[in-house]
Amino acid sequence: GLANSYYFPVFNFTQRYTESDNPVQAFGMKLMREDFTTNDFAINKLNNPDKTKAHQSSFTLYVPIDIAGAIGAQKDVIEAQKEAAQFEGEWIKKEIKKNLTALYHAYYSLDDLQKFFESEREFLSKIVKLYDTKSDENKNRYLSYNQARIILDSLQEGSEVLRNEKNKILKNMSYLAGVQSIELERKDLPKINFKDLSLKTQERYDLSSMSKYVSSLEAEISKEKRAYLPELSLFGQYNLTSEKFGKDSGKDTTVGAQLSWTLGLSTAERVSLSKAKTLQARYELEDKERKAQTDIAIQSEELEKMETSLKHMENRHMIFTENKKILNYQYQRGSVELYNLLDNFISYVQNYSDFMKLKADYQAKLATYAQNFKE
Repeated sequence: GLANSYYFPVFNFTQRYTESDNPVQAFGMKLMREDFTTNDFAINKLNNPDKTKAHQSSFTLYVPIDIAGAIGAQKDVIEAQKEAAQFEGEWIKKEIKKNLTALYHAYYSLDDLQKFFESEREFLSKIVKLYDTKSDENKNRYLSYNQARIILDSLQEGSEVLRNEKNKILKNMSYLAGVQSIELERKDLPKINFKDLSLKTQERYDLSSMSKYVSSLEAEISKEKRAYLPELSLFGQYNLTSEKFGKDSGKDTTVGAQLSWTLGLSTAERVSLSKAKTLQARYELEDKERKAQTDIAIQSEELEKMETSLKHMENRHMIFTENKKILNYQYQRGSVELYNLLDNFISYVQNYSDFMKLKADYQAKLATYAQNFKE
């Protein structure tokens, strides 16, 4: 809007009051009032005029003629900057969505782990109670019993820590979503295969934004070069001048055209500076594009490795779960000791904890990877 406004005429109104006994000022005011007399040509009057007053109303119209295309060049700069800002806005939206997605999966990974801890604490509590009935007199002599109590306490602490971490995630999500508080609803989200994502069109709004920024700098060079060309403008002025405001005004009109051509070393320096900025930005864009391609390739490799690790962890979890059932059955029958059950139980809990952590990390990296492609 500002750039377009320079195409339009500028109208100015000035109301002025002047009082002077300066010979030149007094002579000029009398002429403009159109009340000059022959007595005013007396030598003494010319040299020492009486104090003269004038009220002047001036109406001025200025019309720029963009013969050099400077205004159009400035519009090109602004348009490229506008598009760069729009692309940047889209990239910020993707960033917010990526972070919300990662936090969503992190929340439910912690939620699942918390429920797991609580469930396993309940299971182990029953085992400890059973141990109490079997070894009521000498239970404190056995390290296995104390180890079980330590594990129970650790599970309780872990559950409390997870609850606090879930609250932190909700607060961060509230901030990102721009709301006072947030409640999550768990839904079965469609599974995303990162290999399928790589088949889609890449859509990096940050690169598009920087590309438009480079375009704006290139347009800036063109705008600076316009300074080598002349500037043309049309102007007109209409004056009403009187000794007393609104009384017998003298009238005069001035119209004209102005061609201004300014040449100086500063113009060439500004053009050179714009070229240097553009060249630097273009190199930065190329570097950012190469970095983006490298990051995408690295992210893809990391996701593939994480998928493999998740499969192994899930498989081990199934085996640990099966062992847990077998050992529990044998312990109930008295064919194995408590420490045999606890050895498997510790590994079982640790593996599942690592599994859920890696699962959350995987979803976060998947969200980052998905950010590179068109939805």
